[in-house]
Amino acid sequence: MADVRSGNIEFWIPEQAPESLRRHFGNQNLVTNIPYFFVLHLDNARPQEADTLAALAPDVLAKADYIKETGKTRDNRILYTAVRYNGDQADAVVFTLGESARRKSRARVYNAYSGEKNTVDSVVRQKNEAATSTHAGDAPGLSKPSK
Repeated sequence: MADVRSGNIEFWIPEQAPESLRRHFGNQNLVTNIPYFFVLHLDNARPQEADTLAALAPDVLAKADYIKETGKTRDNRILYTAVRYNGDQADAVVFTLGESARRKSRARVYNAYSGEKNTVDSVVRQKNEAATSTHAGDAPGLSKPSK
């Protein structure tokens, strides 16, 4: 994390494969990229939780209970949110999918948050409904749960 924060590396590729994402999207070559701007965003938005949230992102992507479309980035990429339950708590990771000749298929993490299960589910449901409503144009609709 220190290298990411200092800007020495553009992104970090965890050794843990994003199994939930691979199953959900049908792509066994998918890897996770943790970009430096994700870590910097957490440092600014939630400094007390930044290290914990950054560290849990690969595990959430590997063991998500469900994945839903939850919006678009400024450059019109689809945002997805993966949610993993932990008792009455839930962890969520927001990401996009991308392809590149050098880095192949990747899930690029944008944000992460934790909270009570009902609160996280409510936020994800609201964002999903907004992203997939008839006003969202050609949004493909709900994503199927990974389990």
